[in-house]
Amino acid sequence: MGECSMLSSYNPKKENHCIICGDPQVDRCHIISRGSGGSDDEWNIFFACRFHHSEQHQIGIFSFAEKYGIFKNLLKERGFKNKPFGRGIYMPGGRYE
Repeated sequence: MGECSMLSSYNPKKENHCIICGDPQVDRCHIISRGSGGSDDEWNIFFACRFHHSEQHQIGIFSFAEKYGIFKNLLKERGFKNKPFGRGIYMPGGRYE
């Protein structure tokens, strides 16, 4: 399945597969970690297998998004943007982390 069709059908309330590889054994992941003030709201949740969840934490959210276009597209679709000249991302609704 192509990245665009997989993303357009991806809904964290209904899906239970890794957004990257499709593995059905997944972790519930946060775009903005709870330790950094991230919520459990739908816009901040995605599912990833243990490998990809660990990788996301190891390389950071921006490197992860650059490596995996489908995840980068998910961030764009949900209104996340890189902060200019700084670490973190602009969050939907005018909040930022």
